[in-house]
Amino acid sequence: MFKKQDDVKSNLILTTLSYLDFYSPTYAYFENVPGFTRFHLQAQEGANKHNANGEVLQGGMKLLIRALIDMKFVFIVYHCRESSLILLRSYQVRLALLEAAHYGTPQRRERFFLVAAKEGHPIPELPQPTHDYPDAKDHTIKYTDDEGENIIRPIATTKGKAAHPFVTIEDAIGDLPRFDWYLFLYSFFPVSSSILTPPQEASMASKGKPSTQRRPSKPGRNNPSQRMQKH
Repeated sequence: MFKKQDDVKSNLILTTLSYLDFYSPTYAYFENVPGFTRFHLQAQEGANKHNANGEVLQGGMKLLIRALIDMKFVFIVYHCRESSLILLRSYQVRLALLEAAHYGTPQRRERFFLVAAKEGHPIPELPQPTHDYPDAKDHTIKYTDDEGENIIRPIATTKGKAAHPFVTIEDAIGDLPRFDWYLFLYSFFPVSSSILTPPQEASMASKGKPSTQRRPSKPGRNNPSQRMQKH
């Protein structure tokens, strides 16, 4: 990821922290793409859009953590009606990379999560996988500071540890009627028989729609006669 001169989206984390500082909630959750853990502060686009040159490695994540830890709020402890003790507290944080397929979603989607809780309040545990998803990724955050590299991996993704098998697309929508794209397209314009399977040819023949030997161009492009027609 990199910061363009006119890319205001790179500064949205500052807006989020400003709201957090103003409203001072007890708990806060942050979610972002995995690339956020590698977002460099003061980074500029490199030789191509996939490369970046930056001064502060992992600066986005470090800024988020440091801002939450240093964000002070008033915590009042009442001793009696006449006196009270006023303390300054900050946030405690917990972060990880979570994979949606580990929680029963028939989709592979990894995301960065951070949960923050005010000191004096219990910080929620990040959920352990409920579904055993075979993934080559270890979902590790490699946090680098002046003392070296630290490994952040609070989620146990060892195969065979979760209670349930992963959910497939077939599991999720296998009970829905099958949809044939060839029959759908044929209802608008002819389709060459060379790209149809025998069952599809038989299905069309049963509906009284013999296939054509011509392979049409895309409708409406270089061939006005083959534009989509309503049936």
